[in-house]
Amino acid sequence: MFFPSTAILGVGIGGEFLVFLADNSPRRVRVLATVLLFALTASSQVLPANDTQGDSVIIDIDNIDNDVNTVISDDDTIINKDDSITIDNDVDTVILDDDNSINKDDNIVIIDGGDFEITVKQRAAPPLSPSSRIIKASEFRGKFADLPSVLESVSGVDIRSTGGYGQYAESSVRGGTALGTRVYLDGVPLNGASVGAADLSKIPLDKITEIRVTKSASGLRQMGAGMGGVIELFTVDGDTGQNIIGINIEAGSFGLLKGGAIIKRNNNGGKATHQINVDVSKSDNDYPFVHDNGTAISTLRDPDPAWDDTLMRKSNNYYKSIDAAYSLSANISGNHRITQRISVGAYDQGLFAYHYKDKQSGSTSGNTVIYGVDYQGGISNRLTVGGEASGIIRRSVLNDPDAHFGLGGAKEIESRGVAADFLIDARYSFTENFYMAGLTGVRYDGYAQESKERSEKPEMSRYEYRVGAETVIKKNIGKSSATETALRAVYKYEIDTSSAKFNQWSSAPQNYHLGYPVTEAVFKMGINPITVQISAAASKRSPTFFERFGWSGGFISNPDLREETRVEADAGVSVDMGEYGASASIFAGKVDDKIKSIPYSNSFVKVMNFADTRFYGAELDVNAKPLRFFTAELGAAYLKSIIDGAKDPSWIGKAEPFVPEFSGFLKTEIDVWKINIGHGIKYESECYLNIENIVTRPQQTELSAWALYKMYGFLSLRYRVDNYLNTANFDFLDNPKPKRTHVVSAALNF
Repeated sequence: MFFPSTAILGVGIGGEFLVFLADNSPRRVRVLATVLLFALTASSQVLPANDTQGDSVIIDIDNIDNDVNTVISDDDTIINKDDSITIDNDVDTVILDDDNSINKDDNIVIIDGGDFEITVKQRAAPPLSPSSRIIKASEFRGKFADLPSVLESVSGVDIRSTGGYGQYAESSVRGGTALGTRVYLDGVPLNGASVGAADLSKIPLDKITEIRVTKSASGLRQMGAGMGGVIELFTVDGDTGQNIIGINIEAGSFGLLKGGAIIKRNNNGGKATHQINVDVSKSDNDYPFVHDNGTAISTLRDPDPAWDDTLMRKSNNYYKSIDAAYSLSANISGNHRITQRISVGAYDQGLFAYHYKDKQSGSTSGNTVIYGVDYQGGISNRLTVGGEASGIIRRSVLNDPDAHFGLGGAKEIESRGVAADFLIDARYSFTENFYMAGLTGVRYDGYAQESKERSEKPEMSRYEYRVGAETVIKKNIGKSSATETALRAVYKYEIDTSSAKFNQWSSAPQNYHLGYPVTEAVFKMGINPITVQISAAASKRSPTFFERFGWSGGFISNPDLREETRVEADAGVSVDMGEYGASASIFAGKVDDKIKSIPYSNSFVKVMNFADTRFYGAELDVNAKPLRFFTAELGAAYLKSIIDGAKDPSWIGKAEPFVPEFSGFLKTEIDVWKINIGHGIKYESECYLNIENIVTRPQQTELSAWALYKMYGFLSLRYRVDNYLNTANFDFLDNPKPKRTHVVSAALNF
């Protein structure tokens, strides 16, 4: 039966219905969700559900432009050919019949095409993968305090911070070191020989649109830049079809104020995209805590160390920052695209010294300029090429007028650093299932420190050269399964001409040459809905300038450091059932001559090749959306790291300090009408604070909650409370972290 010019309203719960839209040929749509669908077309034809007209075709997630002529959205709006459509709140994700997906707020370009089939389903967070995680902005915006707190929710990622908004925070993956963890901002490496570990607290969370965490094998471009995990941060929304004006204002406890804005515009029909981000923040961080007055451990003379504890507030712990960025992404032609980004940031913060209750006077300030340009182009159907160039300029000043941080008599130290990267890669596809890729790159690191009180001026220059290759073989096994095998190898050569004139007694040469290989192997097998992955990697990292010669607050460098090496393997499996998803991994490996900062005395740490370690562990991630309005996510990890070899035989067999065995994060959310209510539980088991395994940090538990109200289509109001049980938690130097914190914010999007 045919019904010309008819409007259709369909409601389905866990079921399906078919709607055929006809222009030159019928269309078929299958819906598996609680969705309202209004279909209204001129001269449309509706066929019975058992009609078999129309064939399904595979839809390419990267080129969805040839399957639909007209789409009717559930707000009664007709969207014509070449319009962009936004998947609304009633549908979280569109699952295509090639197992790819379009997330909510993604755009689809619609033009004429053949028959099609689209399945619409409810699902939890994006599909999970073994040993990796992708986090979209919708999963963390308004729900977490800052970038370090988001990363803490990922299984296998550990954050070491000094407490308070904007205060230093570094990351490690699966028991690795912060200096080994590779952190990228829009493809630009933030850590390196001259700059040390990336301070995650200085990166505004509001400008991040996507976070990718890789815990095992990384990829050809990242190989040789570090070891022990990769964290990639993206600020540019890949959806080039949508113009955006957004403003976010936030205020909270202990003097927290934040403001951010984004403007995104497209020119020439989306061929060129401009984006501007501006973020400003400040916080007093003057939260209360209990000072132990130097009696933290029970002794025979003092069995009750808490008798003299004093309630006080942190002082001189302020933080101020401003960050601005501009990006331009342009299609030179259909197969060639260039993206450029530049960002400028500045900060000023006070330095709180726990062991000095009075005269808190230390401070640090700095500024950074980051530039990056990336090119991707297709030369032919088989050959694609890419290139990347980036640079970072940093300057910072550390003031210590009352000698609280052990700067060797210096009251002010000025540091300047510059890093530049350049690489070219190419990929050639011999067949649809077999390709090879190659890469070559060079990096320069320069760094210098100077002080008015000291005549020495340590300087650093390091040149790094990389060349690598990758082979990938894919194989389809039937219609529902496939395998992929990837082999990667990179050879890296370093020339270091660092000069540390102040240390004349060091046995380490000031200049050295070092060459070493880095390898990875990955095997994946997908049998819908299951994915299995096995990987192995061997890597090496030479010490940075800062580790060998640097001066900083509470930090003692070591010019005699040796390179550390890491060998690891893991195996994982993931299951994606739409409403339910799970991923589990096991891993094991060893690190020889591991470089780590170990507490030396009071607030000081000393960097050293402290031991050879052996580690093993497991991770579990679960996403569930059993009901349309309820979502639950769990990330849990177990990690055991044992000292296997050390100069001091008494250390052998001891647990590695600062490595909690158990950690996890549970997030639950309820979406009703225009309201989102969520709850988070973060847990870390106790860990040792010294190599002798005597002093322990107690287990850490932190509960948080949030509520979001979408008042209008352009305005959202948010409230968040962190650590609402007011638990006393501590950082890795045993300094107190904030207790209960309240934050309110408003977000406007046009």
